[in-house]
Amino acid sequence: MVVDASDCLEWLFWQVGNLGPMAGQLSHFVNYAQGEHPYSHKRYADEDNRCVGILERRLDGREFILDDYSIADMASWPWVLIAKPLGQPLDEFPNVTRWRETIKERQAVQRGVDLGRELRRSAPPIEEERRILLTKPRGGPEAPTSLASSGSGASRRRAAPMAGRCRRRSHFRA
Repeated sequence: MVVDASDCLEWLFWQVGNLGPMAGQLSHFVNYAQGEHPYSHKRYADEDNRCVGILERRLDGREFILDDYSIADMASWPWVLIAKPLGQPLDEFPNVTRWRETIKERQAVQRGVDLGRELRRSAPPIEEERRILLTKPRGGPEAPTSLASSGSGASRRRAAPMAGRCRRRSHFRA
């Protein structure tokens, strides 16, 4: 079956703007943020649950997001793979559970999941790792800001070098 490119892009954009960010934020509050954060945890758990519900409805009567296995499945699956460790049971999502297991059984996916397994942590981050991960670097270069993010001249001046690099690379376009 040929996948409709617009459907594929729609589901990739959905993953990038919904499922990935919500599961990623939930992961942050479950795995990295110290202390209790009940509002944040509930907000992102609820949003992740909402996204999994959308995926549940999409998978009703389909084996994969776009009927055939595609990049949309590849992009979304890792976020559903970690649902259980994040405290998100999939009991009320039978289509997602089936889809998750179907993809997990693929040999290429198993090889990818196993890649680097020996380098993964087996315990929560230690204090030094948490400090490095969550502390803004000092004295380093400032991150470029978007031209559209602010009307201030200072922001435009900081972003201008990045915009120039993008223009210089435009010759790679077909």
